[in-house]
Amino acid sequence: MEAFAIGEYMPSVRILPREKKRQVVEFSRSGNNLLSAIEVRDYDKAESLLNDIQKVAKDFDSAKAMTLIQTAKTQSNMHLAKARNASMSGEKGGFENELKEAATIWPMNPDLK
Repeated sequence: MEAFAIGEYMPSVRILPREKKRQVVEFSRSGNNLLSAIEVRDYDKAESLLNDIQKVAKDFDSAKAMTLIQTAKTQSNMHLAKARNASMSGEKGGFENELKEAATIWPMNPDLK
């Protein structure tokens, strides 16, 4: 709807096949879902949506989103590794702080379990 609202009655838009219009709607919805997933830090879902968007729109630039997702996952996993090291060395405070940091960055990290 966003893509066609301005030029809804333009001949070039009106003659587009319904399938093409559906692809635009799918792209728009997936983009909004991607932003929501990133906002709530559900990076697995965001990565899946990003892959779906790339299939629909071949020219979609996914570099920024993919970098954000991979960086967050890496940071969370690094904090978990630090938490493991702190646990093994008996540092309860360090363990708790690193675990909290890992959960803050990526709350749905499967390794947190």
